[in-house]
Amino acid sequence: MKNSFLNQFSENIKFNYFCFDRVIIRGYILSLFSPGGIVRFLRAIGFKGLSNGVMRILTDQLNGHIQKVARNNNIPIHWWPSEGGGTDGAKSKFVEQKYANAFTGKGNHVFCILTDKEPVRTFACRQLTSKAGKPYERIYDCRKPVKQYYIYLHDALLGGLCYLKISSYLFDKGKYSTRSKFLYHDWYSSQVEVSSNIVFRSARFCASLFERLLDKFHRLGLPDTISQIFNRRLHRRSTSKTFWRLYDNNACIKHWFRGNSIKQYNKTGYYIRTETTINNPKSLGLQKPVLFLQAYLWEGVACNDRFLECCADVDIPSISEGERYTKPVSDHLGRNITPPDFRKDRQTALAQELLKPKYHAYGFRTVDLLNSLPQSFRNPAQIRYEMNKLRVRGIVEKKKNKSFYIVTDMGWKWLWLSICSEGHFKKPMISRCTKKQPSHNAEQPSKIETAYSLLDQGLSLITQELALIS
Repeated sequence: MKNSFLNQFSENIKFNYFCFDRVIIRGYILSLFSPGGIVRFLRAIGFKGLSNGVMRILTDQLNGHIQKVARNNNIPIHWWPSEGGGTDGAKSKFVEQKYANAFTGKGNHVFCILTDKEPVRTFACRQLTSKAGKPYERIYDCRKPVKQYYIYLHDALLGGLCYLKISSYLFDKGKYSTRSKFLYHDWYSSQVEVSSNIVFRSARFCASLFERLLDKFHRLGLPDTISQIFNRRLHRRSTSKTFWRLYDNNACIKHWFRGNSIKQYNKTGYYIRTETTINNPKSLGLQKPVLFLQAYLWEGVACNDRFLECCADVDIPSISEGERYTKPVSDHLGRNITPPDFRKDRQTALAQELLKPKYHAYGFRTVDLLNSLPQSFRNPAQIRYEMNKLRVRGIVEKKKNKSFYIVTDMGWKWLWLSICSEGHFKKPMISRCTKKQPSHNAEQPSKIETAYSLLDQGLSLITQELALIS
């Protein structure tokens, strides 16, 4: 995977890779997915009559067999609702945490079995009466809760945590056929997730970059853009939608297109994951048989690559420089130094003093600032404490073998911007919002108040537009 996004942030990226994040493969016996096939199967094993009790016998045999095998091999069985339940990978997380010591990474072995009841499409019998008044049984498809078995295991070939899901009742495949036109198959891909992961050198840079991506590229969910990312035409009946949600308290934006989706989120704080989930392969020109799995991988990587291309236009200096002034940083001794706080009067007074031309020409010492700011600082220790916040961020620096400090060029720009923003924008706007009835002169209205009104209207319009887009 190589695109403009990786080229732009190559200095901040440690490495990147792509892989399958999840692959769900379903297996079925083709002749048992219709009411007629169920009738033939029951008669073949000796049941002439049809009833729910007959099918219950098969369910009890399966339940007894699984419990017997689990007991003989010391495999624990957990009833999922009694363990707290949950969705979105909660079962896998439960197994990873509870059986962490058993993850040796060697050989094939079973960790546990989770059981749960889930609503699925299945078959049931109903007693009807013919026109002649004779009762008879008829099999029909329905949707009802059925006990499911999740057998979690480690596969040496696949090299990771896998699970085998077994339904304890005969179930229906649904109204959509899963059989290829060119191949009769018993195993097909139900859901495939392909992820492209970018690991950054700094977790702080990664977090700031992802916040900027969320802020700047939230309009990627427009139908035309999503159709380009999936490299498909936007038909009249096709749907696309966007959701914002949280994954482990991390923001995530997810876009849907014809049943497939693509999402991006900050995984564990130091790497950004872009993930394509293929639920409807036909809409992407893919086949369902499992032997086409490699085609799923390349299609998912291509979608992730096009998504990252859309996110490449980000200003790097604004990310790396902005966080240095607003977040704690470490000094040469490893101590966290808090950022300057211009809500404090003495911090503002110090910044205004440092911007005077005389210090720019000759530099300054701590005693010079103490003499100029006797009302703000009582002793040199307070000045050194506030000066340390500026020094570690490169706003002021001490010349080598010299006893005085100077304000750097970047420090001058940042101090001017901070003071002007605090004194002429933040405080007046907050003060105006808290006023119930600001005073105006009917004959000579204030131009400043008019300017603040225009700013207030602009901010309100931006807020409304962002709310509509989100």
